[in-house]
Amino acid sequence: MALRVEHSRKALEFFIKMNNARSVLQYRNLPNSVMDIYHTEVPVQHQGKGVAKILVNEAFKYAAENNLKVLPTCTYVERFAKMFATEDQKRIVVPLDARL
Repeated sequence: MALRVEHSRKALEFFIKMNNARSVLQYRNLPNSVMDIYHTEVPVQHQGKGVAKILVNEAFKYAAENNLKVLPTCTYVERFAKMFATEDQKRIVVPLDARL
């Protein structure tokens, strides 16, 4: 099944419509061109299929194209940044100690 990620700049979220369900990644814009990704949610029936990873990759792509840094305050996104991010994606992550 090909999943199509949509982006609502007004709602500050990326989402995928899946039958009667929606997977979502929410963010907020912070000063200094920082995109705080604070929430991801995938319905139970779609978990474990890489849906959250697709959303996060799309958010990172958007951040890179718009010269934004990513602050991964969502635990899933923080884990993604540490374990799965490409070198290019890691370059735009705000270091964890910068949050203190």
